[in-house]
Amino acid sequence: MIPDAGYPCGRRFTPAPPGPKLAAVICGTMNLLIVDDHSGYRALIRRLIARPGDEVCECASGEEAVEALGGFVPDLITIDLVLPGMNGFAAIGACRRECPTARIVMVSSFDDPACRVAAESLGAETFVGKGDLVRLCSLVAGGAAAFPSDRQVAPQEAAV
Repeated sequence: MIPDAGYPCGRRFTPAPPGPKLAAVICGTMNLLIVDDHSGYRALIRRLIARPGDEVCECASGEEAVEALGGFVPDLITIDLVLPGMNGFAAIGACRRECPTARIVMVSSFDDPACRVAAESLGAETFVGKGDLVRLCSLVAGGAAAFPSDRQVAPQEAAV
């Protein structure tokens, strides 16, 4: 994409295309940050959870995501584990520091209990395997109540 002045990372934040009938389930709009080095998965996640009116920023690396947070405040961040440069675990920590109120979901093909525990200990609300993206749709459709716990921002995170 050709960088445009005024857009972090040279990315345009575009309205999401019409997707599944989630718009009927959720009122309002959300800002969504999708971090995955595979453009096909970024497009798939966008189609599954973004609704008309949502603003979506797609990034191919953790560094790009952190840079985007300088001008984009997401409500939900999905992060893959295997990324070029900064891995998904490091990206979770960096995104949590930059945007302590965002919901973070690790979305990875490494659906392993140790990965789940590590992601959640670093600040992700939950972990969704790429083979179970329907669960990601359920989380978004259910709002805050669908997440495993309604995460409270720790005072040290809010101060950062």
